[in-house]
Amino acid sequence: MRHSFGMVCLCLLQTFSIVRAQEIPSDSLEMYMDSLFRELPEVIVRGERPIVKAEAGKLVYDMSRLIGDLPVENAYDAIKQLPGIVDMGEGLQLAGQQVNVVIDGKVSTLSVAQLNELLKSMPASRLSSAEVMFAAPARYQVRGPVVNIVLEKGTRSSSSLKGELYSSWNQKHYETLQERASLLYQNQRFSTDLLYSYTYRRSLFETEKEAIHTLSDGSVHPLEMYNRRTGKHHAHNIRWGMDYSLPRDQQLSLVYTSQLSDHSSREYSRGGMSSRMSLPEVTAICTM
Repeated sequence: MRHSFGMVCLCLLQTFSIVRAQEIPSDSLEMYMDSLFRELPEVIVRGERPIVKAEAGKLVYDMSRLIGDLPVENAYDAIKQLPGIVDMGEGLQLAGQQVNVVIDGKVSTLSVAQLNELLKSMPASRLSSAEVMFAAPARYQVRGPVVNIVLEKGTRSSSSLKGELYSSWNQKHYETLQERASLLYQNQRFSTDLLYSYTYRRSLFETEKEAIHTLSDGSVHPLEMYNRRTGKHHAHNIRWGMDYSLPRDQQLSLVYTSQLSDHSSREYSRGGMSSRMSLPEVTAICTM
């Protein structure tokens, strides 16, 4: 037993001496830790906002992310990018029904054509979000699906003034000119925005027909017709909105919308056809 105990003590002493020999000096340890921290890669935390989120009875789309990489210039084209929205030429449809477009929760008294013109004159950069509802809430007093577009208001921590100018020229046979200007002012309690757009367009429509009309008696009658229609169109769209924040989360809003348009056209036609056909007791002469 004494011999075994002595061997155990000798082993412990040797192990302790080996550990002591392998100890790292304090300055070397600090340098080692410093290099370790320097060689660690950077940690980058990225977060993204969802394009759409579901809220009570509606889908809310982030328009800045939805149309970020798309060639969209106005609000009308931006709304067409919403899933399920179909452009039928004279209006937008959702699930086979005509869409009621609402701006900032306020129902407009404009006709569908006038509202579409207003949306086409509104810059896409003014859109903040779009709320898609397949069934209109009672407060809107309309039937069918509703798309409520929320305009960008920004922060009201301080007074700010923003503006935008836009102009385009399209030349085919005749010219088409579009211009618009928008202005937004806001402070902690009051905000007002003004949108004005002007459109000038000249149109040309021509048709020319040539035909040979053969009657039952074998006679041949040539037919020549030419039609030319030209037109001029002027349109002015104005929207002015005002919001004033009241105590207890109340708000006073005023919106004015107007559209002034003028259209004139001229039409010219030439050509004619003359034919005669004889039947028993019936004689018919047609001239055009």
